Amino acid sequence: MEKNSRTQKLALTAVMLGAFISLLDTTIVNVALPDITKSLHASSETIEWVISGYALAFGLILILAGRLGDQYGRKNLYLIGITLFLIMSITAGFATSEASLITSRIIQGLSAGLFFPQINAIIMDIFKGDKLGQAFGILGSVIGIATAIGPLTGGLLIQLFGAENGWRFVFFVNVPFVLVTLILAGLYLPKNTKNEKVAFDFISVILLTAGLMLLLYPVISSGAEGFKPYDFGLMLLSLPVLVGLYFYSVRETKHGKQPLISPTLLKK
Repeated sequence: MEKNSRTQKLALTAVMLGAFISLLDTTIVNVALPDITKSLHASSETIEWVISGYALAFGLILILAGRLGDQYGRKNLYLIGITLFLIMSITAGFATSEASLITSRIIQGLSAGLFFPQINAIIMDIFKGDKLGQAFGILGSVIGIATAIGPLTGGLLIQLFGAENGWRFVFFVNVPFVLVTLILAGLYLPKNTKNEKVAFDFISVILLTAGLMLLLYPVISSGAEGFKPYDFGLMLLSLPVLVGLYFYSVRETKHGKQPLISPTLLKK
């Protein structure tokens, strides 16, 4: 019993570290943008995509990643996402141009969105009853702390390593956390449970991705500076796409299939 409890705690630590680094990276880069702009001789408008690209990619893949975890195993998706996150943290730190940095950040956001949905599912696989509530309480605390200390951590790293190269350590700081996460996840996360009955819903994926892209791109790219007419146009275009996704999901449900998003969610 004691061994089982220890395994649960180490598994919980593995997923909490994943939650911590993925959300830390949503805010830690903010204070480094001026130094990145100078170092890479980039425009301030373009370099803002270091943050926006991460957030957009993270949000786009979340729902799809949950389905992939059900289909191919949550532990598998968690390890793949964490490994890709590690690689992109290193490439971002060594970036020599704005294009290479933004590309690394977008893929890093995709990788975070890939493993983050597995965290809730893994917690529910490991814990039951009161312990489940405690685990989600810890997750909520980790989310709040990681988001709040991001700018402070970024500022301290730049002060410590200097304005010229300090911004690179904003990305390198992920490396030790991710390595520990990989070791703990590989050793202590529960074995993969796959749902062979869950099919990959291509049409829903296309409709959802298109709808969210049309909706989120203007919000992330122009929201802080004020929307332009074409931004409103893109957001309006997202409505028929998302409505089409809903009716497609209703049709699939009536035929006894499991669409990517269950239409019953909207009734609750």
